[in-house]
Amino acid sequence: MNRQFWKSIWAEGDTGFHQLSINAHLKNFWPTLDLAAGARVLVPLCGASEDMQWLVQQGHRVIGVELAQEAIDAFCTRRHETVIRDRLPNFVRYRQGAVTLLQGDFFHLHPKDVAHVACVYDRAALVALPEPARHRYAFHMAQLLRPGAQLLLVAREQPADRRSPPFSVTQPHLDALFGVNFHIDCLHRHERDDGVVEPVYRLTRKAPVVRSIYRAHG
Repeated sequence: MNRQFWKSIWAEGDTGFHQLSINAHLKNFWPTLDLAAGARVLVPLCGASEDMQWLVQQGHRVIGVELAQEAIDAFCTRRHETVIRDRLPNFVRYRQGAVTLLQGDFFHLHPKDVAHVACVYDRAALVALPEPARHRYAFHMAQLLRPGAQLLLVAREQPADRRSPPFSVTQPHLDALFGVNFHIDCLHRHERDDGVVEPVYRLTRKAPVVRSIYRAHG
């Protein structure tokens, strides 16, 4: 992941990807996850997404991870709540009510940082990464999540190749990335007027495979 690219995007205000309204797929398909009240939700590459505030309104505690300081400042300023700032080994942590924002590199996240996370919400993380980084993202996500944890993923399929985000991620590619460690269910495919398709997936972390070794005794 090109850290400088994303920092410059926010510093220059080139944030057309930032949605001012709550993502419709989030509102429509979040209930299918059937999460307990108060469950913790991880939002990777969160930006200043309004979706995090919506998740808080549903009774969840949210952990967002973001490189750009400008994005964190924008989110915290809108909420008008006291912010507690401190430093962790790999992140600067901002705590504001039910939201914790970790300013730093998602790939530096350790399983202990998200030990109690029940679900991940990804609207713009996977599709923001070039292909080599997607493989690293999928592997890292498998390391972070315990068996049974879920991931609500909004992907993107587009007719023309792009050299900049958001990138196209087809279902075969998604299967190759996550299929070893996650069960994958396609919940919906939304076909937009511009030819872009937005598939919505629910991924569930598989339990580790336990192999038994039997020895023959003579």
